[in-house]
Amino acid sequence: MDPTRLAATEARDPAGRRLVAPRRPAHLRAVAIGIATALAVTLFPAPALRQNAAADTSSDIPGIPLAPGVVVGQLGGDIYDVVYSLDVAPGSVILASLAGSGATDFDLYLFDATATTVVTNKGVVARSTGPTSTESISYATAIGGRYYIDLNSATPAIGTYTLAVQVVADRAPVATLVLDGGRERTSQTNVSVSLTASGSLSGPARMAFSADGTTWGAWMPYQAVTSWTFPVGDGTKTLWGRVENSAGIASAPASASIFLDTERPSVTAVDPAVTASLVGPRPTITVTFSEPIDPASWELLGLVVQTPEGALVPGMYGVAPDGLAGWYRPSVDLVVGATYVLTVASVRDVAGNLVAPIGSWVAVDLPAPEIVVTASARVVNRGAAVTLAGRLTAPSGVASLSLEATPVGALEVVSIGAVPVAADGTFSVRVTPSSTTVYAVRVPAAGGYGAGGATATVAVRRGIRITGAAASTVRAARVGSRITVAAAITPVTAGVTTSFRLERWNVTTRAWRLVGTLTRRTGAAGTASVSWTPKGSGLYRWRAIAATTPDFSTAASAWVRWKVAP
Repeated sequence: MDPTRLAATEARDPAGRRLVAPRRPAHLRAVAIGIATALAVTLFPAPALRQNAAADTSSDIPGIPLAPGVVVGQLGGDIYDVVYSLDVAPGSVILASLAGSGATDFDLYLFDATATTVVTNKGVVARSTGPTSTESISYATAIGGRYYIDLNSATPAIGTYTLAVQVVADRAPVATLVLDGGRERTSQTNVSVSLTASGSLSGPARMAFSADGTTWGAWMPYQAVTSWTFPVGDGTKTLWGRVENSAGIASAPASASIFLDTERPSVTAVDPAVTASLVGPRPTITVTFSEPIDPASWELLGLVVQTPEGALVPGMYGVAPDGLAGWYRPSVDLVVGATYVLTVASVRDVAGNLVAPIGSWVAVDLPAPEIVVTASARVVNRGAAVTLAGRLTAPSGVASLSLEATPVGALEVVSIGAVPVAADGTFSVRVTPSSTTVYAVRVPAAGGYGAGGATATVAVRRGIRITGAAASTVRAARVGSRITVAAAITPVTAGVTTSFRLERWNVTTRAWRLVGTLTRRTGAAGTASVSWTPKGSGLYRWRAIAATTPDFSTAASAWVRWKVAP
């Protein structure tokens, strides 16, 4: 025993616990214990969670046997410690809270089975020693066994304590594993690993990893962030991890995958081409890559544009939604006729690999051609023809333009042919779009002007009709009869939103009045339908409306009438 623990009544141990007074002779100690026993513990008689303390309260190990619940007693003055013993099952969490009355300062200690006395710190596994008597302990045990709860009076003040103890079976934690901050690809075999655990009362204590989900490495002290090295070789890499909490309960395995990519991407196209001129004061320059790029690497000077003297031309940057292309547009006007040096800089793919260099190239900025084109109709029914007409003001003397069509949603541009240009620069051509289409007329570089063009978009309505008799035919029905109203669209397409609108003729106002609207989607045959049971006689009409899609504009069928008899 530490000699200081045999000091005067107010002596304290290194943890600040008030120590017992020097041991008295046996006969005097017996009297003191009797007095202490009479004063030490007063238990509130109550059902369930409260219990009565034994009359022979012990101030040291082995203590008073305690079952989980609430116990009340006295502490302070000559009563330095009140000790309870508690038997706990493996995988449990001990929750103990202490409160004292008045100006007392009671402390709370938890000892494991290795302790033989509460006078020393041997066996202390948890403590709560604040400046008041409000203390609490939460301690998880994987092995269970005998534990001792020591209530220690830190001052001579006498008061009543209330001790509440719960022993709760802990739950298995839920593990979550993240590789390299959640990135999908990496160029490094060594990646960071974030392993977290939630859902259990006690925190994570140990962790283990597996490269195949079957063979596990040894348990090691838990770290929220660590690292793992995968074997070389491009491809998908997977890591499994699990966590064990302080109560010794392990989680189910969690896994995460990342694609190891060590191959450098390449530039597959530049627009305008490296052999072409720049056109206009603020041309858009697009660089296409063999695989998706990291947007941050492109937006930080991914394309460098400089004057021959090395002055940087500032600009705006953006990346295509699929990540395969980056664009640049100067934020100041280029000088017509001036030469510029362009370089694809330190662009990386999403795995972190640098793009293979293609070297710098030189381009001259030329004025854009002056050309306009318009369509005779912006929206047409499917199968209708449209005239595209326009004028080429400069350069002059160009004999023909090329015409291209890009159906909305299509991946390829369709070359239609050449469009003759009259001596005054005018031109026209007739087209019949089968779906919404962007038309472009192109003029090559000539007469000191760069290549360019103009576009016009023609939206196309799909075909839609209410099936059955011709729309001009008034159909007959009776009140209460069940009628199916069906619509068909062309071209046949599934999943198109189709609205059915029902109106009724009002004989008083002599106008059509909306009854209601129902919405359906077309099936594989390109049809949709609704059921209708007329509740009153009169004249009704139905119309079907196909909603706008990327390749077709909104389209409505002709009205179809029903005369409903009583």
